[in-house]
Amino acid sequence: ECPGRQTCRYQRYLEESKKQDVFLQICNHNYLLADAFHRREEYKPLLADYRALVVDEAHKLPEAARQMFGKNLCMDDIREIAYYLEREHQNVEARTLKAGMYSIFTIIMESHISSHGIKENFQLTGECEFCLWEGIQMIERMMEQLKGVVPKWVLNRFQEAKEVLECFLQKNSKYVLHLRMDKEKIPVLCAASRE
Repeated sequence: ECPGRQTCRYQRYLEESKKQDVFLQICNHNYLLADAFHRREEYKPLLADYRALVVDEAHKLPEAARQMFGKNLCMDDIREIAYYLEREHQNVEARTLKAGMYSIFTIIMESHISSHGIKENFQLTGECEFCLWEGIQMIERMMEQLKGVVPKWVLNRFQEAKEVLECFLQKNSKYVLHLRMDKEKIPVLCAASRE
């Protein structure tokens, strides 16, 4: 408990905003999403129940929601992991990761090409199933090899990538699975939460 809690203007505002006679609630997009997360997990809500809500920077809400409640994997994520591997002098692993994942993204793209571009709705074709499985196996092997060699947070990034691949391989029903193209025309694996 903070000793200045009773005199803090912000804390006084929070107490005031919880009163029943407050008609209008103002918050930013991140605070609204944090409140939604608290309510979903059955924690104490951050915002009082409101009749009207004004969301500051509401145009950032969709992207913030995707980041908070969804999972994505793109070639830029893989390059970032590879960069951290190179900083740890794991150059062979970095090259293997980039080449392997580029191949996976290419196979997924080729399986979803149409005359109008890429099909956004993900379909688990036989080729996609095999390459996703191979990608998961590659990441698991690398994580095992690199345990104790690279920092834990780098392994966590591997784990996040693996979870996205598993989500697509298992057609996880908690997520809407779709593809979009990045600026280099490489598919981004997007899993948006249904909750």
